[in-house]
Amino acid sequence: MKLSILQVPYDSGRFDQRMGSGPLLLTDLGLVNWLKTEGYDVQLTEVRLPDEFMSEVGASKYIHCQIKRIAEVNLREGYLPLILAGNCNYAAFGTLAALQNLKTGIIWLDAHGDFNTPETINVPIMLYGPFSKR
Repeated sequence: MKLSILQVPYDSGRFDQRMGSGPLLLTDLGLVNWLKTEGYDVQLTEVRLPDEFMSEVGASKYIHCQIKRIAEVNLREGYLPLILAGNCNYAAFGTLAALQNLKTGIIWLDAHGDFNTPETINVPIMLYGPFSKR
C-alpha cells in the first residue's frame, strides 16, 4: 500500500505549539520508518506556512488549500493520504475538500474524550465527536 503522510504541525496558526506538536512528535519518534518496515511505500510531505505574517484565519485558509492540493495529487498517484494535524479544523476541511468528488470514507482519530453524536448533544456546530456519521 502507498501512503502519503501530510505533516501539519499547527494549532491555531502557530507552528509546533500545543496540539501542533503532535505531528512532529509522531514523525520524530519514527512513524515513517516503522511504516516502511511494515512494508508500506511511504512519502512524507511537510505542510508549512510561508514566513510572512498571517492571521489565524489566513493561516487556516492557506493550510486548507495546501492539504486539498497535496491530497488530490496523492490520490491521483495512487497514494492514500494520512493527515497528521494539530488541529481538527485543518484535518477536516482540507481533507474533505480533496475528497468531495470521490466515494470514500474518513477514519478520524483525535484526542477528544467524547463520543457525542448529533443525537446526544445539542450544539450549533458540526464538530460533534469522533464517532459521528456525517
